[in-house]
Amino acid sequence: MKNKEIKVLKLIGTPYERGIAHGEELRKDIQSHMELWAENTEKELNMSVKDYLKRLYTKTDFLPAICRYAPDILDEVRGIAAGANLPFDVVLARQLSDEEPWFRNTIKYGLDIGSNCTSVGIKGKGSRQNIIAQNMDCPKYYDGYQLVLDIKEHDSDLEYKIFTVTGKVSLCGMNNYGVGITCNTVLQLNFSTRGLAEDFVVRKSLQCKSYEEMINFLNSVPHASGQNYLLGGPTDIVSLECSGNKKVVATKSHKNGRYYHTNHNVNNDDTSIFDEALLLLRKRDEELYNNIQARFKKDTYRRFEFAKDMMISLGDLSVEGIKAVLASHDAPLCKHGEDQSNNFTLGSIVMELDRNNPKMHVTCGPSCCNPYQEFSFEKK
Repeated sequence: MKNKEIKVLKLIGTPYERGIAHGEELRKDIQSHMELWAENTEKELNMSVKDYLKRLYTKTDFLPAICRYAPDILDEVRGIAAGANLPFDVVLARQLSDEEPWFRNTIKYGLDIGSNCTSVGIKGKGSRQNIIAQNMDCPKYYDGYQLVLDIKEHDSDLEYKIFTVTGKVSLCGMNNYGVGITCNTVLQLNFSTRGLAEDFVVRKSLQCKSYEEMINFLNSVPHASGQNYLLGGPTDIVSLECSGNKKVVATKSHKNGRYYHTNHNVNNDDTSIFDEALLLLRKRDEELYNNIQARFKKDTYRRFEFAKDMMISLGDLSVEGIKAVLASHDAPLCKHGEDQSNNFTLGSIVMELDRNNPKMHVTCGPSCCNPYQEFSFEKK
């Protein structure tokens, strides 16, 4: 689908009131998206969603960390479930963007490649602001449910623009202090069944009013999933690799203040679970093992090298220059997904991390064929 406009949902009130409004206003879309997720899950695992969720919540324990670090966002999720007339356990599972997929792999005993996102960024200089951006790549059945949440906190001056899909509290976004965050799955990094789930990490990060506050938050919480976060504000940018046991700066400074990351670890060596799984897989199925290794080289490593070359040689250090990188079909960075199970670019997101005039540019689908919509914040 081309030239689509993204839905925007403005939310105010307490977290639970925001969730109720989200659930009620987009009830049909949320229910439809959840049905597609359930169909995909049952087909992939050959078990009922009821049995799968029972297993998920028995073998993991994410709620204590969520209750400790993000109780307000959990209230919002409860509100979404109530407003959409859906069971809480189903709606909560959809907030586990990376945790639920890696748990599937423990059931399948396979190592299917997860989401294939690419993040890039440019360090500002002089009057030029910092910029972070990403292609958010997800399964094709997410298409049609893209959403920007426009949220104003009820008890502070914080406002957020969050790219997500209906029924989910976040994928990535920024706030009116010019603080933003993107995220890429890093499948090789160790997970934790008791860590803070990625969607909640993102939403709580956006409650920070400075780059320094945000990086302190990410370094202070236990992480449930292997993830690369490209985060920044008006003062700085950092590419941070987080796993169940470590938080490591991917690189302190790429050449000329350029940032790029895909879906493999660069500096974080907390990979024992993945390494052991690969060894077992190799003993059991040499052909599948070789296919997976080939897919990594063809996809994440290839995209990383291409993004690196593009960013280092980039002459147009502007929003338009970043958009051109994200629209590239080389590697490819811009993905179109051949069928419902393949990853495709759900949206491209570019964030201008300016303290006085922060902006977020978003497409609904691949940016090569869909226009960017600009979102700004009210002046303080």
